[in-house]
Amino acid sequence: MKKLLAARQGRLLAGLMGLLAAAAVTASPAASAATSIASEMEAGKSCAVELSKVKPGSPDAKIQRYACADTQEKAAAMLPADIRRVGLAVFYEHSYQSGRSYGVYGDSPCDSAGWGFSDLNDINNQIGISSYETFNACNAQIVYKQVRYGGLCGFYNGFKQNISVACNDQVRSMKVYAAST
Repeated sequence: MKKLLAARQGRLLAGLMGLLAAAAVTASPAASAATSIASEMEAGKSCAVELSKVKPGSPDAKIQRYACADTQEKAAAMLPADIRRVGLAVFYEHSYQSGRSYGVYGDSPCDSAGWGFSDLNDINNQIGISSYETFNACNAQIVYKQVRYGGLCGFYNGFKQNISVACNDQVRSMKVYAAST
């Protein structure tokens, strides 16, 4: 099991916020996406980012575009509907899915390979991840205190979770996937 988990982790996407800097389409093309989204979140806005898998069956992904607005719903609605958009996870500033938020959308639901968010450091520094919810078959999660899947924080099942006291405001990476039922 450890070898399988290590192999999956080796294929995970290369840093959600790091990839924002290389995004092909952003809400403000003139500025780097990472700087722009950080500024938006500092201004108290909620943001949504859209991913697509590099190849089917792999958790590796690339950023397609992002948008920020006063609410998560408005940010998601600002993303163009030209490709299939599937909600994967929303990270929240406070417990019980409240406060500022950061939504992650993909081009397909979770499968057994899942989706990986290897660098949530910038998001955590902006909003302090205290809770999250997942969607579209992402019913299992592994949460880490360090980027690139170091410092295991815990395994979670279900779709809405508060982060444990030991890991509150310390989530730096995460894997979401569809667990067998």
